[in-house]
Amino acid sequence: MIAVIYKEVNYEHCCFYREGNIPDISESGSITEFLIDIHKKYGPITSFWLGPTQVVSLASPELIKQVVHLFDRPGK
Repeated sequence: MIAVIYKEVNYEHCCFYREGNIPDISESGSITEFLIDIHKKYGPITSFWLGPTQVVSLASPELIKQVVHLFDRPGK
């Protein structure tokens, strides 16, 4: 299932390694507006860069339900 999700990821390209998409976020007015814009352009799965860190954004509750288990930590 992860391979299927990976194939669907679209990338918001950035120009500057240190800044990533921060200038684009600023230009959009907020992170929320930026995410709305890139999801309209690329679909429910997309990614962007916060500096040197790539962030994958899921805009669909169904997709989040499919991957939420990846963040489970074993009990103590």
